[in-house]
Amino acid sequence: MGYSLVMGTSSHEEAWSQSIPELVKWMAKNLSYHVDRDTREISKGRFAVWLSHHSPRMLLGIQLWLASLLHGHQVSGPTSADKSWQLLYQLPHLTAVSDKPSLMDTPLIWALSTNLPLCYLGRMTDQPKSAVPSYPVGCEWTQLYNSRQHGFGLNRFMHHSSDYKDPTITVLQCHAATGDEFIFVMAVDTDWKEGAFFWGKENCCLIQIKPDFQKITC
Repeated sequence: MGYSLVMGTSSHEEAWSQSIPELVKWMAKNLSYHVDRDTREISKGRFAVWLSHHSPRMLLGIQLWLASLLHGHQVSGPTSADKSWQLLYQLPHLTAVSDKPSLMDTPLIWALSTNLPLCYLGRMTDQPKSAVPSYPVGCEWTQLYNSRQHGFGLNRFMHHSSDYKDPTITVLQCHAATGDEFIFVMAVDTDWKEGAFFWGKENCCLIQIKPDFQKITC
């Protein structure tokens, strides 16, 4: 429901026609690990712990939707004359996207918006750069590198990414010897550097997307 409501209040108009994606099933798969084997239910406490670690803003779409209704706004879709829905939870928009296939699709953008630190998710246009809102406000994500377009190799990646000074999000796809597919997202809150020393700040994190959705470290 959280996914559907964010899609409904998002200015990503194509999201209105989407069914529940595979990614939501990967989230449910990880949540299923916390189900009690005897009762086949998950307690409120376990669910709250799972949410706080893996997807702390999953229910925010529901909260904002209810708040909008209580304030008398009509949230009926992108074609509605009432544009108050645009003030709600807004997903980042991809810009400078190549015509090559990309792993960064709308469901993944939504999933990341529920758990990435807010420094990756934009700010109000009338606020200073240091100001961070309490929920995603529809910033732009610029595609810097696509291995299908720019070629494989760390040197190609660094060539297209190292000059960018703001936080970056990298989607990695790999296959195990068993044939299993894995997808990870690496969020880095500083510019990329070459060298033998560790770098990055407190908002760096690694998220596994597939086969089950979980924040590995942050």
